[in-house]
Amino acid sequence: MKAQASVETLTTLGMVIAFTAPVLFLLLSASQYGAEGTAIYQAQSSSRIIADTINDVFVQGEGATKKILVNLPGNTETIEVSVKEVVITLNVQSGPYHAVSPVFAEISPLTVNQQIGEVRGMIPITVKNIDGKIEVYKNG
Repeated sequence: MKAQASVETLTTLGMVIAFTAPVLFLLLSASQYGAEGTAIYQAQSSSRIIADTINDVFVQGEGATKKILVNLPGNTETIEVSVKEVVITLNVQSGPYHAVSPVFAEISPLTVNQQIGEVRGMIPITVKNIDGKIEVYKNG
């Protein structure tokens, strides 16, 4: 009687584990995909905020300055401010992802990557209009 109860208990426990494990793996992979989508959206928003700030300072004219605080996702590789665009590069599961926003001002190039400084979390950025040319600085 006791042996039969032990076998039934072990069989039941084995069935529960066999059906629960795949469901847990599916839930974990779905949540990871959702987090990656959120990171991409956050990078696009941050890129757009930086580009809009550059354009605002350009339109305001010589001597204008603006400081912003952008929130970058944890998988950010680089921030690049080049001649006509702001690019935030993320490291995602399918490879590098570039969140790009255009600007119409003349800009001094800036690249911030992990070797130069922290590019994750809350990043303070200063944008200045010096003699009609836009200078972008990462504070801190």
